[in-house]
Amino acid sequence: MTRPVSFGNNSLGSSDSFREKKVYYEQVFPEDLIPNHISLWDDNRLYGRVNMDNEVIALRESNLSPLKATKNNAAMFAPNFIANAFGDLVDKLDACMKEGKIVPRGPFANLEVVRGWSSVNQEYDRFMKDQIFSVFVEQFLIFSKQNERIKGFSGFLEVFGGFSKHLGKLLPLTRTGFVESTYCTPYTTGLVIDIGRGDYSDDFEKSTTYINDPNFLFFADTAKQFGFFVDRNAPWRLVANLGSAAMQRYAAKSGIVLTDNILENIAIIQDSMYKITSPVDMNILAAYLKDMYNAYVERNPYLFEQIMKEGHKCGSVSRVYERDQIGDAVMDESFVTGEYKYRWAVRSHYYMRMFERGIKIDLHKDKKRLRHLYNIMDAMTPSQAPSIEGYREAVRTIENEIIGPFAPLPRGMQDEDDDLFSPIPNY
Repeated sequence: MTRPVSFGNNSLGSSDSFREKKVYYEQVFPEDLIPNHISLWDDNRLYGRVNMDNEVIALRESNLSPLKATKNNAAMFAPNFIANAFGDLVDKLDACMKEGKIVPRGPFANLEVVRGWSSVNQEYDRFMKDQIFSVFVEQFLIFSKQNERIKGFSGFLEVFGGFSKHLGKLLPLTRTGFVESTYCTPYTTGLVIDIGRGDYSDDFEKSTTYINDPNFLFFADTAKQFGFFVDRNAPWRLVANLGSAAMQRYAAKSGIVLTDNILENIAIIQDSMYKITSPVDMNILAAYLKDMYNAYVERNPYLFEQIMKEGHKCGSVSRVYERDQIGDAVMDESFVTGEYKYRWAVRSHYYMRMFERGIKIDLHKDKKRLRHLYNIMDAMTPSQAPSIEGYREAVRTIENEIIGPFAPLPRGMQDEDDDLFSPIPNY
C-alpha cells in the first residue's frame, strides 16, 4: 500500500500551501497515526519552559549527562535520567535490528544524535548581543534626539526605557521574556533530542524520509515505551514526556523521590531539574545594561550640544559633555550597593514585563501596583533596606498576579492514561 505524501514547502502560494498542509495533517501524519505525538509549534510551544504553576523556568545545568550515540562522538547532553532513557532506547532498537524485527536501514535503524541540549544562558547572551545591542546602539541611538539625551548612565536608562516600550513586544529584554518567546529554541529545555537534520518546511522530506519509513511506527511505539514523544512537525525529533510513567520511572531511578500521582510527580521533577527564571531577570539584565552603556561610551565618549545664548542673541555656544564608563559603584548587579537598588529593579521588571506582554500601561494603576510592590518588600524587612527575600516576593507578585500565565499548560504536563508501575514491554 502506497503511503500518502505531502508536497508542502515555503515556496508554495497560500492556496497550494493550505492544501498540502491539509494532506500532511489529515493523511500523512493524522492525529491517530501514533498516540505519543506532540507539536512544539502550537499550544505546546512552551513545553519544558513553564512549570505546573505556569511560571517560566530554565534547566539547572548541573543535572546534565552526556548522550549516547552522538554523531561523530560529539559531546551532546540531556538531563541525566532522560539521557539514560534515550540510551536504553538506542540499545533496544539495536537489539531489535539484530533480531530482524526492523529493517536495517533508514533514519530509525541506527539512531544517531545530531542535536541535544543548548544552554539558555548562551542563547540569551547571543540574542542580547546580536539582536538587542545591534538594534538599540546601531539603529535606535543613531538619531540625534536619542543621542543627546545620554549625558550619563541615567540618561542611557531613560532612552533604553523608551526603546523597551516601543519594541518590548517584538524583542524581549528580560531572560524570562526571551524564554517564553519564539527567539528561544526548545533545545534549552533539555527535553529535545534530534536524530536527524530535516527541513521543517519540507513536508515531502518529512513524508518520504521519516514518516513513511518502514520502521517509523515501530520506532514511535518503542519511543513511547521509554517515555518519549515524537514531534509531529519534526518526526526526527524525540521529546521527553515528563508525564509518562516510563519517564517517571527513570526519574525515580536517578534519585528523585516521587509519589504515585502522575501530576504531582511532574511538579517534583520540575522542581528538581529547573529553576524559576524571573527572580534573577533584572540582575542579569543589569549586567548587560552596564556593558552596553560602557561599549556605547567607548564609541561615543563626547556629546557636543549647542546652547542658545540668553535672550537668543549672538547665536549659540557649544557645550561638551564627557561621558564616563561606569562600574559597580553605579550599577551593582546584586542591587545591594550602587545607585540602583531593589526599588529600581522592581519598577524596571514591572514595566519591561508589561511591555513584553503588550499589556496597556495605565499610570493610575501602575502607581498603585508599584506602591503595593514596594510595600511587599518593606513588609518583609521592616527595620532595614529591602532584602533579597522581599525583592523576590515582589517579583513573584508581578509574574503571578499582575502579568499572569502566558498560555494554558502544554501537553505532557497533564494526566496521562498510563500506569506508573507498568513494565516496559519486551518485544
